Amino acid sequence: MQDRYYFSQCSYTNVVTERGDFMTSEELKKENYKKIIDTSKKLFVEKGTKATTLIEIAREAGVAKKTVSNIFGTKNNLLFLVMDSLYMDFFVSLDKMIKNEVYQQATGLEQVMQLLVTRAKYYEKHMNCTKMIFEVEGLVIKNDLEELSCRQYLKTVEKIAGYYNEPIKKGHLDGSIKREMDEKAINDLLFFSFGAIAQRLSNIDTNEIMVTQVNTWEIMRSVLKMVREYLEKQ
Repeated sequence: MQDRYYFSQCSYTNVVTERGDFMTSEELKKENYKKIIDTSKKLFVEKGTKATTLIEIAREAGVAKKTVSNIFGTKNNLLFLVMDSLYMDFFVSLDKMIKNEVYQQATGLEQVMQLLVTRAKYYEKHMNCTKMIFEVEGLVIKNDLEELSCRQYLKTVEKIAGYYNEPIKKGHLDGSIKREMDEKAINDLLFFSFGAIAQRLSNIDTNEIMVTQVNTWEIMRSVLKMVREYLEKQ
């Protein structure tokens, strides 16, 4: 994830840290960027995005509110960048899985389904983040993100879709995926399917007691079953 253009708007001077180390302006910007992202991730998950203010984030991160605003602009943009940071874990999981021998030897349809299950596991692991996923998608639809954030989000979506391209082609060749469904139609199906999962999970109270009472896998399994039925050659 690239540092935002907000960095160029910050007015830092070289400083000496509490340890006595000399820190350049650029190093300080990067350190503050990471601290704010990590703090925002923690507070957004614990309190929810609407209940979390930029002032709270700044206080918890040990920086001035102006620093948060200078680097990230609005809370909406900060929310997006937190989600983008979380997606990095997801990409690591996908990269590890596609190198697996079982995956390599599977049919195109099975490869698609394995990718989908990995994504579902990511949603389960980050149950408290489904509200954030749903909110970010809503912000993009409403065009309520700054242009750079919106473009970056769309690149993230394209990267996710890119993992399915080879399995879809393989499925068309080996006959496991309906030939009449082209790549765009399939990617649209996958995108909206996981949007539906995020929406359904985001309606669940994500406190610990409620999460243990709801079988999230049943919610995801029903959607995955529907996707398979759409893709599978009858």
